[in-house]
Amino acid sequence: MGRRNLEYLRSIDAAWNRRQWDDYAGLLDDDLVAWMSGDQEPHGKAEHVLRAQRFCAMFPDSHVEEEYLDLILSLDGHKTCSVAVMTGSGPESGARFRITFALICKWREGRVVEQREYIDRELFEKQLGHPTLESGEH
Repeated sequence: MGRRNLEYLRSIDAAWNRRQWDDYAGLLDDDLVAWMSGDQEPHGKAEHVLRAQRFCAMFPDSHVEEEYLDLILSLDGHKTCSVAVMTGSGPESGARFRITFALICKWREGRVVEQREYIDRELFEKQLGHPTLESGEH
């Protein structure tokens, strides 16, 4: 079970990279509870997918690197933590960004039921040259 959750984690990032939103959404539980850096309240599955789509529309060449900096599985196999690098460029300025983000997921039957994402928004905005990132995107 636990090792499969690591495979599912890789699959969700791969679906995001390919913009295969049905596959991406299929790895999220219908009752998903997700938080992203700066969020005061969690959001659900539909909002989560919409945020991902908006981010990718804003930064069409954004990509999560397949080589994780860290990939951790909890002892019980129900939680994963990944630390990854995302790259891309600003749509208007062409300024490149390279940011590290952490994603902590709780899994049930091959789907994310709870997710917390942490991204250094200040570094992201600095690399792009101005504040542009709205709440949550991956």
